[in-house]
Amino acid sequence: IIGTIRPYKGIEDALEVASLLKKNGTDFRLLLAGSGETAYLNKLRKRISELNLQDQVDCVFRYLPLREMISLYQRCSLVLAPYKKIDQSGAVITALSLGTPVAGYRVGGLDMLIRDGYNGKLVKPGDIEALLGAVLTLLAHPAKKLFDHSRTIADTFDWTESAQKLIDLYRK
Repeated sequence: IIGTIRPYKGIEDALEVASLLKKNGTDFRLLLAGSGETAYLNKLRKRISELNLQDQVDCVFRYLPLREMISLYQRCSLVLAPYKKIDQSGAVITALSLGTPVAGYRVGGLDMLIRDGYNGKLVKPGDIEALLGAVLTLLAHPAKKLFDHSRTIADTFDWTESAQKLIDLYRK
């Protein structure tokens, strides 16, 4: 999970998935990277400790320069997007544009970006077991195929075309 660290991003659910991965004996690392309010970051640190995930969760709680953020995305096997509520996600679009598949909840417009089994997997919001299944499914897929599919979806978004559509809409 990379970007601004806020409660609406469902990070607590990601930690629950991490706990289940650990119990299943899955070898993984969860990266939480970005800035946020100190009280919330401390709450997350406490939850990581309660779940005994200190060896599996890396916290980089600070502002990330663009180059570092891109480098982190590129090192990830997948990006978790267990948003509680959102319209759209710059983090998801960034992940896809860098070829990183996404596992998350089917909220807002994420289903416009994520095609199940193609470049990620979306599940019912709040369903931790289904999110765990999505993570395991994506980790079992050939990385090259998911990378190519993720890039293909991202390439369909054109800011110039989007801006023109918006201008046309307002001219009506």
